[in-house]
Amino acid sequence: MLVMALKSTTGLVGALFILLVFQWVLKSLGAWISDFPGVLQWEGVNIKASSNAYQLKHVLWIYLFPYIGFVIAYFIISFKRRFPSMKPTWCHLIYAWTYSLLLISVFFLPLCEIVHRTGLYYALSWMYVNRLGQFLFGIVLILFFLVRIFRVSSVFSSNLSVDSGLFLKPAIIIKQVVFLWYIPYILLLVLVIIIAPGFHLCNNCLQLGIIFALIVNTPLIVNYKVIVK
Repeated sequence: MLVMALKSTTGLVGALFILLVFQWVLKSLGAWISDFPGVLQWEGVNIKASSNAYQLKHVLWIYLFPYIGFVIAYFIISFKRRFPSMKPTWCHLIYAWTYSLLLISVFFLPLCEIVHRTGLYYALSWMYVNRLGQFLFGIVLILFFLVRIFRVSSVFSSNLSVDSGLFLKPAIIIKQVVFLWYIPYILLLVLVIIIAPGFHLCNNCLQLGIIFALIVNTPLIVNYKVIVK
């Protein structure tokens, strides 16, 4: 169980690192293409853009372009799942966590950013989308999120330590889910708190999205009877 927790934590941290680097590359590329007259800098696990001379092209390339990149990445990775899979456990875990983080970033984060007036909110505002339109956009994405969120359990199912085709009982799975999901989440939360002073969970949409996805999928994965690897 401890080995599972260690592997899953490594997969979660690795997936988050990959997406943060991907976001940094997209924002840097957007800043370069738009000739952004400012700087991009890290604040904890967030990438902030600072400038005194914003134009529409700067906002769209720095805030909308990375989001579109994440949307494309999400749909690409969604079509990569194949059964049976011969990939090692660590590949499964990185894939599963990357899929989950992309799902949250694409469908859950936009509404949070609209509420907190950050991120994608800037792009929508500069495109003259009023607050009602912004909230409607965010709510539509949330509806897609609620439909797709249940795929998280199926993506992670092959990471459970069971023989393929074995008839399962809920007690067998729930013990593993704690080490597969919740301990890695807690360890990531501690790591983020250390890296980002002044961190508040209520203001961190990604962390809220992760725990919400795990809680919603726990009853589903616990009731699995057969796991196909």
